[in-house]
Amino acid sequence: MCKYICVTILYQVTNVVCRGMKMNLKKCNDCHQEISINVDSCPNCGSKKPFKNIKLSIEETKQLNSNEKKNFLKLGGDVSYTKIQKFFGTLVIIFILILLLPVLLPKSDEQIKKEKDELIQNVKSLSKDDVDGNYRGYEKLVEYFPEDSQYKEKLDFYQNRIDMAMHCRISAKENNKKLLNNPTTYDDSFMDNYRLMEWKNLNEYIFQTSFKGKNSFGVEQKLVAKYKCVYNNGKMKIEQISLNKALD
Repeated sequence: MCKYICVTILYQVTNVVCRGMKMNLKKCNDCHQEISINVDSCPNCGSKKPFKNIKLSIEETKQLNSNEKKNFLKLGGDVSYTKIQKFFGTLVIIFILILLLPVLLPKSDEQIKKEKDELIQNVKSLSKDDVDGNYRGYEKLVEYFPEDSQYKEKLDFYQNRIDMAMHCRISAKENNKKLLNNPTTYDDSFMDNYRLMEWKNLNEYIFQTSFKGKNSFGVEQKLVAKYKCVYNNGKMKIEQISLNKALD
């Protein structure tokens, strides 16, 4: 009796495995040879869409995992969905369309005028030392008023300041490497809790950063360096304000 049960179970398991293996094989639509649904292209004829015009039934689709389903679709095949899946899929599409509707619909002249007026007031309320805020504001104003030379000049000015700040950070990094006995051990690829980027005024930028590196004894240490970059007549002068060991 026990032997009969074991044989029956083995038969059923074998049958399921075989059905699964058969499920993973489909005929190429071009050369009509059976191939796996997990290939990149037909190994016999080289077709990139071997399953074109082949649609799986709902039961066949259920037997595929997500990767197999994705690959089958990539190879030109199609799958079937249950009514519930279609219903929820339709709901998702409707929801996305509702979210995108305000963006897709053209704005009225009144809306555009209101946005322009609000933007102008927002930019006027910014401190002149708010480099990033002014840059974003004038960038948008130039989009609205491409012929306005004053807005263009302001945008160029703040773009120049952003470029200068980037130059300061790059120069500081190069200087940090030179501070190490072995510059090749320099590492700043971690969460920098000491990082500071601040404009004192439109011509003075403060940058602080931490980095790691090995000293002359081969021991890794973490340091915090602070710099002041001063701009005068389009030229930058960088000055190291401090260099300390990190507390963490």
